[in-house]
Amino acid sequence: MRALDHPDRHTVMRAARILGERREPDTAVALGRALRQYWDEPYVAAAVVRALEHFDTAEARELLSDALGHPSIIVRTAAALALQESHAAQTSRRPRP
Repeated sequence: MRALDHPDRHTVMRAARILGERREPDTAVALGRALRQYWDEPYVAAAVVRALEHFDTAEARELLSDALGHPSIIVRTAAALALQESHAAQTSRRPRP
């Protein structure tokens, strides 16, 4: 998770992707910190948002909802798609009558 603080932004984006794919419990918290840290850097923030898509928690959904208000269309689009995927996944897990 230390790679989220790396000075090279490409390294941060790769780290976010890998951490999202691994889905380890503490990772969502670190990704939330990274989203706040890189809020003014749209490409990095979008990579973090895409990583948060892999977490089915209230905290991750709240961060994604916050990202819908980002000034960059890149981040807003990533957040909207992530929330759409999250909603679809929740709907598919519900028992059918």
